[in-house]
Amino acid sequence: MSANHKCPIRGCGSRVDPDRLMCHGHWRMVPLPLQKTIWRLWSNGRPKSGHAEACQSAIEQVEAVGK
Repeated sequence: MSANHKCPIRGCGSRVDPDRLMCHGHWRMVPLPLQKTIWRLWSNGRPKSGHAEACQSAIEQVEAVGK
């Protein structure tokens, strides 16, 4: 089992389960269509093509809201 990681949103110190991108509060800020895309591009613990880009987009969008 992998260790948890820190939420990637600047200033957030929450620890996140290894199968999650970010903490629950920040994940709720990600638009639903993008959430669905991220999950669609993740299969059996392995990312499909485009997953990293979708995750980076989600991080950027959440951080933009906080500015």
